[in-house]
Amino acid sequence: MQAKYVGLDELHWLPDWKGRTDEELFPLLKEELSCDSWVLDGNYKRTEKIKWSEVDLVVWVDLPFWRTFKQVLWRSIKRAISGKVLWPGTGNIETFRRTFLTKDSIIWWMITTYSKNKRVYEEEMRNAHKRPFPFIRLTSPEEVKSFIDSF
Repeated sequence: MQAKYVGLDELHWLPDWKGRTDEELFPLLKEELSCDSWVLDGNYKRTEKIKWSEVDLVVWVDLPFWRTFKQVLWRSIKRAISGKVLWPGTGNIETFRRTFLTKDSIIWWMITTYSKNKRVYEEEMRNAHKRPFPFIRLTSPEEVKSFIDSF
C-alpha cells in the first residue's frame, strides 16, 4: 500500500498568497490525515496537535545551510522562469520580484529561519523520549537516499 502524500503548503495557501486561518486549515488537515497511511510534507508548528496525534514516525531532513540555500535558490529560479502555479487553484507563482525583492522571499525566509528552526528541531529530538513515536534525523543526501530505498 502506498502512503498518501499531504503537502502542508498546498493546504495552507489560498490565491494571492493568502494563508488559511487555523479554523480553515485544521479541518482540512484532519481530513487529509484520516486515511490509513500518509506522508506529511511540511512543518507548521501550529499543526503539531493534529499531526502528532496520528504520526508513527518523524523524519527531519537536516542538510547543511549551504546545501539548503543552494537548493532553495535554484528551485526558486527554476520556478520563476517556468511561471508554473505552485498549488492547484491558487494561481500562486514564484516570480523574480517576489523571490529577490520582497520580504516574502522564500530565500530570505530560509536564511532568517534556518538556525532558529534547527534549534527547535534539535530540542524536539532531545525530547523525543516524551513521545510515543521515533524521530529520525537525516544529515546528508546519502542518508536520505538510503532511508527512502529502505521502503
